[in-house]
Amino acid sequence: MTRNQAKGRTQACGATEARSRLRQARRFIEVAELAGDESAPDPDFTSAAAALTVLAGIAAADAACCKALGMRSRSDNHPMQKACCVRSSLAVARPPWHCAS
Repeated sequence: MTRNQAKGRTQACGATEARSRLRQARRFIEVAELAGDESAPDPDFTSAAAALTVLAGIAAADAACCKALGMRSRSDNHPMQKACCVRSSLAVARPPWHCAS
């Protein structure tokens, strides 16, 4: 494990970045809904829709962290990303159940 991975990487951000990441999350979901059209299921499109949904979740979590904490995780370390989610939930007095793995 490198030093950066041990401490985690973060990036400062604020309301502007939060709005941008939330907008990106919404776009990922819109495209995922188009790709995952259930009327004509195709495994390749279904897989792409799933990947876009994951990206939407990451972007939405970034938006929450930016808004509540003024920072977001830039790490591939999923426990650190979850910790950011929990901290942002606590910052706005919301139970962190949505942060479950």
